[in-house]
Amino acid sequence: MLFLICKGAYYFHFFRQSNISNTKTMEENKIKDKEILKNVIEALHTNPKRLSEDLGYKSHNSIYNITTDTGTGKITPNLAERLINKFPDLRAEYLYTGKGEIFIDKKDDNIDSKTLDSLREIPDLLRENNYLLKKLIFLIENKNF
Repeated sequence: MLFLICKGAYYFHFFRQSNISNTKTMEENKIKDKEILKNVIEALHTNPKRLSEDLGYKSHNSIYNITTDTGTGKITPNLAERLINKFPDLRAEYLYTGKGEIFIDKKDDNIDSKTLDSLREIPDLLRENNYLLKKLIFLIENKNF
């Protein structure tokens, strides 16, 4: 294995001796990449089409070609780089091997952007609920319901 450090994330490239006549090994690798990418998509709470758009692909075929049962695609270094650039918490090692955790461990006090965006919506939701409750109380008190 050769490990390369790029943009703060660990990328590595495997040099494997491949035996073209060993179709079982090739099939296992295809399934492995499919499962790895499906797990990443699930962990990111997204779907293949949205992930394709998030990664800047013009077509969703790049992702579907890996995740579908009939797909023959693999997780390429380009795809791994796009994923890690867009989602810096993804572990490159997981993308290439499927081993370990999907995300880089961080301290619990770090909040991801999706969670932070959800938390920022709470005051507006509370104001809206407060308004609706006041309106309901008014209607009940005045028996206008």
